[in-house]
Amino acid sequence: MHGANNPDQDVSISAVIDPYKAFEKHPLQGTITITHEADVPVDAASFRLGDKPLEVEHVKDVRISSKLIISIYNFQLPGQPKGVYTLPRISAKIGGESYYSLATSYEVTGAAATPNVNVSTGASDAVLTLRASVDGPLPLYPGQRARLVYRFYFKGDVELTSESLPLLDPKGFVRIGEKQITEFQQGGFNVQEIAQDVQTVEP
Repeated sequence: MHGANNPDQDVSISAVIDPYKAFEKHPLQGTITITHEADVPVDAASFRLGDKPLEVEHVKDVRISSKLIISIYNFQLPGQPKGVYTLPRISAKIGGESYYSLATSYEVTGAAATPNVNVSTGASDAVLTLRASVDGPLPLYPGQRARLVYRFYFKGDVELTSESLPLLDPKGFVRIGEKQITEFQQGGFNVQEIAQDVQTVEP
């Protein structure tokens, strides 16, 4: 998922639409990941989607060696109806040279996927269930992305006195953005979802 016109520089670009947020008629969230030498700057004003300018937001730079860093950018596209689409190649200037990603496909779906909830009941009115999941390809290899998710299902008078969520701070991954916390109701339960997007650095 990368291309370059200058083989002398160690540069690669990948661009993806977040499949976990690609819902019809909602803005599409995308991420651009650029691997490049630390002393070779990325021109943030040079990004283009196909032949059109693309506005991007710099998220962070992550050093992966004494020589190389990963620069992560977010971008947004207008919402689209359900269907399968092609994300055109995205180009940017790094060190004055133009580099580009490969065109990729993505799918816009009708609604968020509903998890299968298994909750035990008892005499107490208060119920709390915790589910953890990894949304993404398995096994994960360097450069691949996944979403690490915890979901709390609860009803009644529930009070958390302590919380430990080790899945959201894994070794061998680079966190993309901040933790995302959403709350909703499902099947008579209050649900709190805590998710973290990551990119694999080690196999």
